[in-house]
Amino acid sequence: MDQILNISVVCALVGAVCWLVLIKRKPRRKSIDRLSVKSDHDRIGHLYDLLREQRPDGLALTAGLRRLARRLDALCTTEGDVAESTRRVVRSHERFQRRDYPALLEVLRLAGTTRFREDLVRQIEPALAQAFNTVDCLVRAGLDRDSVREQRPNVRLIVARVEKQMLALLRAVEDYFTADLAQTVDHVLLVRREELDRAGIHLEIEQMPPSGALLCRLFPGDLRIVLENLLDVAMNAAIDQDSRFLHVRLESGDGMVTCRVHFSWHRADQAIGGIRFAGPDLGNEADTNRFATCRRLLHRFGGALWIETEDSYLGTSFILRMPRVEARLAREGQA
Repeated sequence: MDQILNISVVCALVGAVCWLVLIKRKPRRKSIDRLSVKSDHDRIGHLYDLLREQRPDGLALTAGLRRLARRLDALCTTEGDVAESTRRVVRSHERFQRRDYPALLEVLRLAGTTRFREDLVRQIEPALAQAFNTVDCLVRAGLDRDSVREQRPNVRLIVARVEKQMLALLRAVEDYFTADLAQTVDHVLLVRREELDRAGIHLEIEQMPPSGALLCRLFPGDLRIVLENLLDVAMNAAIDQDSRFLHVRLESGDGMVTCRVHFSWHRADQAIGGIRFAGPDLGNEADTNRFATCRRLLHRFGGALWIETEDSYLGTSFILRMPRVEARLAREGQA
């Protein structure tokens, strides 16, 4: 009886300790840091996501700052209802303080964690703080028109400087995610040439237009990974279909660049099996997973990857499309 009682007491103590440890323990705070990603490359990718929304007159992120500057101008020049102009300035300031200012600080914090273009970040942050503090002081002082007129040129100058530097940061991020499709294809095929020869596959490359860079929106390393995996999958499919011909065609048009990898079927008894390439199943799990990974890499930047099988059973094409990027000099000339 005593042994049973002792065992019961021990079990009760063990249960109490487990309850204290597992139930009453404070839960770990889940990280709300949006920067918890694996590498600087991922962080710069997130920075690109924040910056890529553009308008003809500049960045969407700086729209609130420009609106605030316009409302201050209207307050100084209006001859009508000054009270209404004052309320508009206050509303714009509150909106900028609540939404736009934290978003801009997030961008700068994100750029700071990657040490990406530190020179620009060091210039933008104090200018942005100066613009916010100047307007905040004017609002707290009741938006006296004389004070606003005195500070208006300074605010307009700071806003123009911030917008120019934010656009420069966007250009830098865009250049980071700009790859030359033609050059990358040449590099990948040069590495794979011996493997293609061993497999007895004749390779033909065609580029339209025939010369020049085909710049696309993707990180160069990611494009190389996509093309290497896509070529491997196409080679496996070509060998499976007993094809001895692989045609790579590079095209540019409609704001996109396209890489089409085509192989034909040479065995009638295998032709009908090629229809499977119209769907996501590539015949083996490894190639299917590699194809899905390539598609995810492209999707972030507006690209696409799909497979077309000709109804006449003449062949299959792996088609890769990505947004085209104009040459740097052309973009700077339009800015």
